[in-house]
Amino acid sequence: MASPRILLLGRPGCHLCDVAREVISRVADDLGVGWEERDITQSEADQREYWEMIPVTFVDGERHDFWRVSEERLRAALRLAAGDRPVAGRGWCGLCAFVHKRRMVDGSRVVHAYH
Repeated sequence: MASPRILLLGRPGCHLCDVAREVISRVADDLGVGWEERDITQSEADQREYWEMIPVTFVDGERHDFWRVSEERLRAALRLAAGDRPVAGRGWCGLCAFVHKRRMVDGSRVVHAYH
């Protein structure tokens, strides 16, 4: 069996984690992908890095969202093959890169709410 494509980092008693879990479960079921959840209170390193960001969502091992999970963005990320993602890792996310590129072309001003 393939490893889960989605990882949710959360903690007990986190209401945003509950909402994220519902969104992730629905999307994963619809698209037939696996997902898992990790409790950050079980790891001091996770607590240091993610305490103020939870819930944190990873797709194919790369941080995707934090605080809120956008169902639309999650579906789009899962539809892309891991190697086809426009911009990954630190810096600009794929949506920011798209918006920035568009702004450079037509001068429009769009603010990305996740950064």
